[in-house]
Amino acid sequence: MIDELAALILKFFDGDTAKKDLWLIAKNPLLGGISPVEMIQAGRYDKLLKWAKEQIAENQAPDDPSKENRPITAAKLDLSAMLKWLRCCGYTVAVHNDYYLKDQLRTFWLFTHRATGTFLKGEGSTDEWAVNDVMSQLPEKYREPSK
Repeated sequence: MIDELAALILKFFDGDTAKKDLWLIAKNPLLGGISPVEMIQAGRYDKLLKWAKEQIAENQAPDDPSKENRPITAAKLDLSAMLKWLRCCGYTVAVHNDYYLKDQLRTFWLFTHRATGTFLKGEGSTDEWAVNDVMSQLPEKYREPSK
């Protein structure tokens, strides 16, 4: 039964099984704060499949041209899922600050990787934009997990 949904999501993520798996377990605010797996367990598979098809159709041609140049992660993962992805890659939040610059609210995120001693930082007008900035800096091995 889940095969059709899994195949659909896998195709959406260009065959990346790690991203598909993360999508299935990440809590999604568009699903009322539950994960797709939890929705399936609650007996709502058909509704989830219909919703996923609608979301994918909506994301085929973005109405905001600026979205076209955003990394794939921002378009397809919400903030919670991006943070989970970074943690799965071994990064932890070192600093998260909100501040004003010229009367505009900004946010700053700094992630560190304990094993490698590296760091990634991102800034933006929202947490989503700042963390997406961080996601775009991930080393290649974390952006394209082995399949």
